[in-house]
Amino acid sequence: VALSEGLRQMGDYVFASCENLERINIPNTVESIGSGCFMYCYKMRYVTLPENLTEIGEWAFRSNFEMETIKIPKGIKNIYSETFAGCWNLVEVDLPDGLLSIGYCAFSGCQDLREIEIPATVTNIGERAFSYDKCLAKIEFLGDTPQIDETAFEKTSSRAYYDPEKAGWEEAVLGSYGGEITWVSI
Repeated sequence: VALSEGLRQMGDYVFASCENLERINIPNTVESIGSGCFMYCYKMRYVTLPENLTEIGEWAFRSNFEMETIKIPKGIKNIYSETFAGCWNLVEVDLPDGLLSIGYCAFSGCQDLREIEIPATVTNIGERAFSYDKCLAKIEFLGDTPQIDETAFEKTSSRAYYDPEKAGWEEAVLGSYGGEITWVSI
């Protein structure tokens, strides 16, 4: 599917449940993608998010089973509830500098996600943000200690890397967060 240049917003649930949609070219003029816009597009494998994008609604890409990679543009400050939840084959996620929060179940159930780099700008990781990510072996925190919900990594076994020279990294915050987290200072 190719959309026309000049389009600025993609509304809520516009392509929801388009089960055979495999690819979409989103014009660079798009600034926001609505809630549930592409949820349950089970076969969607290819999507490139425009650099001008500043908002991705909750559930926007939920349960896109075939999606393997996603690069979040620099204008995105928050990843909302379940935005990429249930994207089983998602292997690679590129989070931008400037991102502030990762919301409730944002990447929950991304079974093939192997590693994630948390930008230094992230201040909050929400409830079950990375829960049930069975292959998530490496989490790298690039900045100060964000506020991490006690269930952020529920049912996930990972090694989490952090710089003890950055603010807030002390023994009290090196918890399991609902999973099995092994903390490694770098």
